Amino acid sequence: MEESGDIQNLIKIKNKSGGPFGFITTFGMDRFWTIMAPDHATVLLAYSDSHKLIGGILLVFWEKTAYYWIAGATKHGKKLFAPTLLVWEALRVAKRHGMNQFDFVGVWDERKANEHHDWLGFTKFKEGFGGKPFYYPLY
Repeated sequence: MEESGDIQNLIKIKNKSGGPFGFITTFGMDRFWTIMAPDHATVLLAYSDSHKLIGGILLVFWEKTAYYWIAGATKHGKKLFAPTLLVWEALRVAKRHGMNQFDFVGVWDERKANEHHDWLGFTKFKEGFGGKPFYYPLY
């Protein structure tokens, strides 16, 4: 596990793990990264025992809140529980950066029960860390 300034490795792991809807462009992320890092963003990367990249998170810091902005893990990384370890480390890194809130940025909203069923899995994952959801008014 390492805190890194290497957005390219996060892009690689996200594109590898996200399927067709998980694809993120280098251009957009490179631009975002040059604006936000290093003061307002960092990357956490997880590696296997054989030093293969198996997961990553982009954390964004604003005011006193850390945002779990983008995350991804390989199938092997998921088997090794890399996403759970990455969140644990993200909480520690956020605290080290002076943050006092952690925002997972999105959960399944039961008020829109017919939409986003694919969010149920990662919503359950996020709920496992405690906290409570904050719902915005529906549009």
